[in-house]
Amino acid sequence: MQAVVSPANASSSFVWSVTDSAGAETDLASITADGKLTAKGKNGTVKVTAATNDGSGIKGEVTVIIRGQLASITGDPYGQSPSWSAGSEFDKAFDGDTNTYYDYANANGGYTGIDLGDGNAGAVKQIRFYPRSGYTGRMVGGQFQGSNTSPTDGFVTFYTVTEEPALQWNAVPVTDPTAYRYLRYLSPNGSYGSVAEIEFYSTPSATLTWSGPTSVTSNQSFEVTLSLNTVTNNVYAQDMTLNYDPQKVEFISAEAIKPGLSIIDKSAASGQVRFLTADLQPDQVGNDSLDLIKVHFKAKEVHESQTEMISLNDIIFANGNGVETSIGSPDPWNFAIEFVDTTGVPGDVNGDSTVHIGDLAIVASHYGLTSADPDWNEFKSGDMNHDGKIDIEDLTAIARLIIG
Repeated sequence: MQAVVSPANASSSFVWSVTDSAGAETDLASITADGKLTAKGKNGTVKVTAATNDGSGIKGEVTVIIRGQLASITGDPYGQSPSWSAGSEFDKAFDGDTNTYYDYANANGGYTGIDLGDGNAGAVKQIRFYPRSGYTGRMVGGQFQGSNTSPTDGFVTFYTVTEEPALQWNAVPVTDPTAYRYLRYLSPNGSYGSVAEIEFYSTPSATLTWSGPTSVTSNQSFEVTLSLNTVTNNVYAQDMTLNYDPQKVEFISAEAIKPGLSIIDKSAASGQVRFLTADLQPDQVGNDSLDLIKVHFKAKEVHESQTEMISLNDIIFANGNGVETSIGSPDPWNFAIEFVDTTGVPGDVNGDSTVHIGDLAIVASHYGLTSADPDWNEFKSGDMNHDGKIDIEDLTAIARLIIG
């Protein structure tokens, strides 16, 4: 961060601080004396202040939105019982309150953790924990572990507390890439559990979304866009399969639109297209939704209006080390294919059963109108080739009808 003090002869000495949006202490970020702001692994909003230290009270503030940080891992608490007293059960380590704590009835064998649920295993990238007030030293030797066997067996230790932690939120990275269903804190012997809060974090999962028209007409060309709405660094290749109904929709082509992304190869079958892509600029991402691929289709002739959908499955992302990750399928893109009644007089826009210069004038006055516009239904009879837009081809077709 930088601060500018004016006029030029004014004192340029000031103090940096960072708080939450209300001005209270925050654990989302820290700032150094020279204005270097560092996020601490969680998303949120902070307020950065630069205040002069000459007693004048002059200060400047800016709001910073932190995105693209780690995602919280949640699950059902479990642990060793009984507690030392009511109100200090194992689930208190996951209640979000640093004033409560887990206190086991026995000195040895206390543990508390969360069960992520069947099929929801997650790889821990960071642990945040808050010691019990007055008993911070009891955490030395405590182990954070993961298992895919059960809440009591098969645990692997991925972090050990080696020194007395401060009475505050302590954040430590985890390098074990294994995804575990059961996560826990195993307290050292003689400690009675003694932990106030525990939080586990993972890398945010990539989330794909579709966008496109909600309605098209028979024989209309249209396009849908596949976007990534989560920051995902170091992804160099993707494998995905597109699905559609070939009786209602014709696949035309696809193009990569993210900078650095290329469709290396594709395999098309009836109703399916498999894409293999490579990204030569995987770090060219932002904090907002990023468009990846644009797919071009054409609706086929239908004899009554009906709904259709486009879906994506078998999605795999791979990083620069060759590690493959299965990505959840986005919600299908649903849209309507509207039946176009062509039994009337072609080119008769004003409804007088003939085609004259007035019809041409109406179409010309709505040049550029598309099926996405709110008044499309009123003037769509001017779309002579049923491609979902009024353009020079439609004007030419009506002119030819007038001249005969």
